Amino acid sequence: MAGTAAALGDTILTVQETYFFRAIRDLVDGNGVNVAPAGQEDLKKAVSRLLFEEMVMGEIRSLKAATVTRAQAQARWNGLKSNEKRWGLILKEFSRTEGEAVEAILRRMEVELYLSKKVETLTPIITDGEIERYYQQNQSRFQGETLESQRGNIRTLLQKLRVERSLEEWIRFLRDKYAVVNLLGGG
Repeated sequence: MAGTAAALGDTILTVQETYFFRAIRDLVDGNGVNVAPAGQEDLKKAVSRLLFEEMVMGEIRSLKAATVTRAQAQARWNGLKSNEKRWGLILKEFSRTEGEAVEAILRRMEVELYLSKKVETLTPIITDGEIERYYQQNQSRFQGETLESQRGNIRTLLQKLRVERSLEEWIRFLRDKYAVVNLLGGG
């Protein structure tokens, strides 16, 4: 379980940290306790997610945008412990303390909240002209459906596409800003 997984500027992230991150993520997501080593593809995904979380935390710190309290994270941890009796395996397997678990949950909560706000700021206003143009260019997809019946669906689709594109650009910006190197490859 040893080894370097990635670097974020001068900060080195280890495979062990990645497994701890994955175990906490699984616990928070309601997937139970998972301390087993991941396959290569799962490990790559976990490293990518950890790097993303670290980049977002860098932004939160630089903008002084923290909004989740340690007490909120502690309450979440306490709730997780009461619902999952095997939680101690995570601490034992990764030689971590409850304080470190709470800190990981605090980070996770901060990132989730920041991302929801970020997506709100990236959600564009789609004009009726854009909807009509999309409908005209893609009529074969609508098989007899009218523009009016599809207007809401098209608006949602165009917003989703633009938000995804904006997030991809933001992630590229963060990777450059934080000098990210993923030694395992992956997204």
